[in-house]
Amino acid sequence: MPEVPATQFNETTRLCPGFVGVTAFTTAICQPSSLGDKLRFRGVDIRDLVGVRPYDDVWRLLVDDDPGAGTLAQIADTEVVAALDVSGNPRVSLQRMILRLGQGREMKVTQGGDAGALRDDLALLSMAYAVGLGVLLSSRADGANETPPMDLMSLSVAERLVLAWRGELEPAVVRVVDSMLSTVAEHGTTASTFGARVVASTGADAAACLSAGLSAIGGPRHGGATRGAMMLLRELSVDPAAAPSYVERLLAAGRRLPGMGHRVYREQDPRVPILRGLAESVDAPLIAAADAYQRAAEAALAARSADRRLPANPDLWLPVVLDGIGVPDDFMDAFLAGSRIAGWSAHSVEQVVTGGPLLRPDDIYSGRDARTLAKD
Repeated sequence: MPEVPATQFNETTRLCPGFVGVTAFTTAICQPSSLGDKLRFRGVDIRDLVGVRPYDDVWRLLVDDDPGAGTLAQIADTEVVAALDVSGNPRVSLQRMILRLGQGREMKVTQGGDAGALRDDLALLSMAYAVGLGVLLSSRADGANETPPMDLMSLSVAERLVLAWRGELEPAVVRVVDSMLSTVAEHGTTASTFGARVVASTGADAAACLSAGLSAIGGPRHGGATRGAMMLLRELSVDPAAAPSYVERLLAAGRRLPGMGHRVYREQDPRVPILRGLAESVDAPLIAAADAYQRAAEAALAARSADRRLPANPDLWLPVVLDGIGVPDDFMDAFLAGSRIAGWSAHSVEQVVTGGPLLRPDDIYSGRDARTLAKD
């Protein structure tokens, strides 16, 4: 039988770079609207969750379809600190901590459709990540804070984070951190969420699933975009009136506008007004720069494409909020990851419970045909 060139095997296959237009699975977790008039978690509008229910409840709603009550999970500060390396990139340090905790606790791989152990391990690691993030923030500021005597195991995720960071429960900071975590806790099949779901489809343990999400979210075209937005806002904060010329220079150079546009939303991202409100609540110093940049960017983009809007996205306003409560610039993606862990957890559990196949897309070979190498 004559050999058929590999490029002919899939000649009728529709190639979809970036999986655009490809539907790999159904999900009951998150429902965004392209018009920007809604973003629902398990059918509940985020405006009915943010500032109303703690992030712990939002985590359980996403993962369990039931907000429940009380603290998400219990883990001692000492166990977190023992697994944490305080040097280097914060997100990478926390990723290593997650893997060490997974190994130290001998977290199990998933078998069949039983996701009970996976769910509990994900809850534990979510709390551990928040505590570890707080410890890293504290070590960056002025050395580790002493945690005052109190019942840590009854505290929420945001409370544990702020306490480890600041050494006390500052109500205003806890409120902003909790609201921010809930606002960006989940947003469908993003690159990092897809990574976590792919790993979950292999039957891997909770630490591996979260590590996959953490690896992806740091990229400059994903959560790492918050760093680019922060650098831009720092420059514009000196003279917000220069925003129009700044935007024009970026566009003339063929560069993307940080914090603008979204693959889902065409009118307004419903998370942006919430984040801007949080920025106002702490009188964030970068509000004027962000407002000026958003107005200039929207006007310039509308002039180039009247039939398609590219609204602001959380990459623009999340750094404004975090800077307003004193979070260093290089912690931006680490903070975003601490929120999105809820979404990664929900999708990992859903992948196991629904019993879907191993997530492995086809490809079309485009390399050389059969050949032999020359002998030496």
